[in-house]
Amino acid sequence: MNASSEAAEKITESPEFFLELAKRGESSWNSWRNRNAQEHKENGICTNYVNFENFDFSSLESIPNFSHFNFGEFANFKGAKFGKHIVSFVSCGFGNGTDFSESTSDEYISFSSSKFSSETKFNGVNYKSAIFENTSFQNIECHNSKIENANFKQAHIGGTGTFINCKFVATDFYICVLFNATRFYKCHFVEAVNFVTFVAQKSLPKFQSCVFEKTLDISGRDLDCDFTGSIFHSLPKLLRCENHSAANFHNVKLKITSGSWPFIKLDEKELINIRLLRKIAEETKNHDLERDLYIEERRVEQGLSLLYNLNFLTKGENTIWEKLHCLFYKLPATLLIIFFSAAYGILSNYGRSIFLPAFWYFISFILFSGHNNLFVFKKIWENRPKNIETNLVISPEVYNQIASSANLANHIPIVGQLALDSQMKRVLFCGYIPNDSSLCLPPSGYDVFLVFQNIFVGILIFLFGLAIRNYFKIK
Repeated sequence: MNASSEAAEKITESPEFFLELAKRGESSWNSWRNRNAQEHKENGICTNYVNFENFDFSSLESIPNFSHFNFGEFANFKGAKFGKHIVSFVSCGFGNGTDFSESTSDEYISFSSSKFSSETKFNGVNYKSAIFENTSFQNIECHNSKIENANFKQAHIGGTGTFINCKFVATDFYICVLFNATRFYKCHFVEAVNFVTFVAQKSLPKFQSCVFEKTLDISGRDLDCDFTGSIFHSLPKLLRCENHSAANFHNVKLKITSGSWPFIKLDEKELINIRLLRKIAEETKNHDLERDLYIEERRVEQGLSLLYNLNFLTKGENTIWEKLHCLFYKLPATLLIIFFSAAYGILSNYGRSIFLPAFWYFISFILFSGHNNLFVFKKIWENRPKNIETNLVISPEVYNQIASSANLANHIPIVGQLALDSQMKRVLFCGYIPNDSSLCLPPSGYDVFLVFQNIFVGILIFLFGLAIRNYFKIK
């Protein structure tokens, strides 16, 4: 290459120029990089940066192998489209200000064993599969991105790395070295996430307002971390974790599904995670989380108890008397506990919801009133005597008004019945204004139904008060 062509290369910054240079291979690229030292203008902008901004690699039959390339400062791949090509940036050197923002890849892109200096940007990227194994970042900025398969095994993320509003489908941070300044904010992890480590550097990043749809495994890590506002659809694994008292699980929400069995869980290993996390909640005085975990613990214990009893009945070594004892005592008792626990969950979300008892109170008022109107008061009105004196007759409107008052009184345990006038009760069951000698009794079964209604409504009122007490921590 002569001097004139070298001089032209210094001022040529088009993507086509760098593509041709890359096709010559690692040696030619790095020689050019060494010969053409990056120069900076007075405002600090590099004049010899690598530029592939908005370049469409997907239209090419093949793309160069960028492995072991030295890209220097301000390498610009912003908006680059790699398409279905397999892209390799293995063992590359990237200086300050590297920008891959808004780049896309529909196949496999690897940055394994590469080194990124400060101010690295991966904002708005969309990668099907990205490998960052053994990759080193002084800091990284990754906002509003989607990476379906992200591999950060043994990567080193230092400085102030930030991942904001990103979506990771399958993610692996196994033995990844991170620091507390690294932050995941409003990130969505679709599949299981692995942060397991066995090395001396055990720090965890901040996970603020993140969503974990599957298991988060942080075994072996230091729990001096922040999970504020995060949502767990599966309990995190915390084996061998240290510094429990420093963990921040403020406003964490557990939205754990029961699997194929409603209201119970059958995973014995889940008890270990529940009890470890509950211990942390106790140490950090996180009463809301501790209560939620206690509920999860009871669901697992009830499920395991049911499974044990069912297995007990099928084992041949158990005697017939032991099986009968299990069948007619232990198993029904377990099922009864599960039933009441399920009802507790449906009616008040295990004492955590103020809305649910109030909702069921309103719904039950409609159902009980509808039953009484259709099957009790309507029949009384239709079967009333036809030959009564004129001054004892009441209009349908008046009778319906009395029936409405009775329905309202019935839905207020004890106090409601005391407030309902005795003469109104007589009119209600007679269908007319009775004289002093008339005796009108309620229909058969009405009293039993009324007792059931009062008990059910009383339970709802109790659950409403319990939820208020739990919410405001009234002792």
